Amino acid sequence: MEKISDLRSMKFLSLIIFFCLTTSLFSQTPFLKIFGDTITNQKGIGVSQTDAGYIYLAGTTNEGTIGETDLTLTKLDQSGDILWQNYYGSTLTDNSISFAKTDDDHFLICGNIEDSTGNIDGWVIKIDSSGNEKWQTGFGDSSLIESFEDITISNDDGFLVCGFVTSQNGVGNDYLIVKYDSAGMVMWQKIYGTDRNDYSNAAASTTDGNFIVSGDVQQADFSYRIWTLKLDQNGDTIWSEKIGDYNCGCQSVIENSHGDYIICGESSSLFNSAYDAMLIELSPQGNVEWISYFGGDEAEAAFDLIETDSGNYLVTGYGFNDATQNTDIFLTQTDSLGNAVQSKYYGENALDISYDLEKSNDGGYLIAGAVHHGPDFQYALVYDTIQLMEYNSIEIISPLNVVGVYPNPVSESMIYFSEQFQKFSIQIINSLQQLIYSQNFNTSNDSIRLPDEIPNGSYVLFLQSNGVVYSSKLILAR
Repeated sequence: MEKISDLRSMKFLSLIIFFCLTTSLFSQTPFLKIFGDTITNQKGIGVSQTDAGYIYLAGTTNEGTIGETDLTLTKLDQSGDILWQNYYGSTLTDNSISFAKTDDDHFLICGNIEDSTGNIDGWVIKIDSSGNEKWQTGFGDSSLIESFEDITISNDDGFLVCGFVTSQNGVGNDYLIVKYDSAGMVMWQKIYGTDRNDYSNAAASTTDGNFIVSGDVQQADFSYRIWTLKLDQNGDTIWSEKIGDYNCGCQSVIENSHGDYIICGESSSLFNSAYDAMLIELSPQGNVEWISYFGGDEAEAAFDLIETDSGNYLVTGYGFNDATQNTDIFLTQTDSLGNAVQSKYYGENALDISYDLEKSNDGGYLIAGAVHHGPDFQYALVYDTIQLMEYNSIEIISPLNVVGVYPNPVSESMIYFSEQFQKFSIQIINSLQQLIYSQNFNTSNDSIRLPDEIPNGSYVLFLQSNGVVYSSKLILAR
């Protein structure tokens, strides 16, 4: 059964969240590293940290040392200081789009490369940890355009790439999926498509030795849906599923610890053209388990995600930051059903975008992206930690327990409850689903004093006491 969770409407009618904050100590100092020149565009498309602690950022620059646009690989230390940066590519225009670390601590970058005739081919390059090219391989037909959009390491030490190729029927593009061995030799290739425009943007290897490939498929009304394929080891279809509402797209897919598949991307509607970030869970058989949206009135999109040790998710992309009134890189923590719990933002005073999210060695996270610094984009690398809120999600059959809170709207800092509670906890969540206040109270009481730092606005208050959760809408107008 498909379950829709629309956080914009604050529908907490069947879900109660129990919070227990946990913290960890980290050896690194959080940073946002912005680098590159201010006269050309650069972006970071992938990031990885080795066991020795070194950080590698893959990217693209519009002012290469080899051609018009080059691939780049930058090595940084744990503090984000650059140790070296190398360039790769042809004398023309080349783009890096996805990045993966192999088991031998080498790196694969896929994307596309332009040949001397101006044709665009798919491209993969392998680079060692010292920045030396081990090999590179192109893929394409001189009469077609190909591009590789994502790469995943396979269980046999090879890898699979997905992307798109000019449709054989001359209309739009089709899914292009190519399996390579560890030496970069093609093992098989598959093309899947409709009679319209189709792009595969995301791929993941699965624990059963197969593959999940997802992307966008165009409809008769020219809007897009998400199209996900599960393929066996030979590239043959196990199942196929088209998902989504009026206009949506896929950016990344992972397999979680339960064997389900989590897709992140964006979705708009017939009535609202601004995208919201979207998460989808598919069962191992390809059935939609739930779809979750988060975002405000401006455009948001989720580009990558990881699963936390507790089975929840961290999601990154771009979204509107109320504090800066800009579109910034966001990191959002969700529960196991995709409900947004808290968010952080990174960036400067213009459009900022993230493309890749990875765990760091010490339990934090790394984000690769681009920050609009000056007139153009520059490389962006984020290292940070997050105070993860660990909780269980419980579906409630009966209506919510409602606690009376007065005065409401709250004109002072003190609020009173309609009954007295013993050893209770309070959590307050704002309209962006961010936890802005959490406190345990070990004495019997029928009132609390709210911190003056909480700004005026509309909130939802959760009160937990003796295993029962109560809720109330709370309006601050002090």
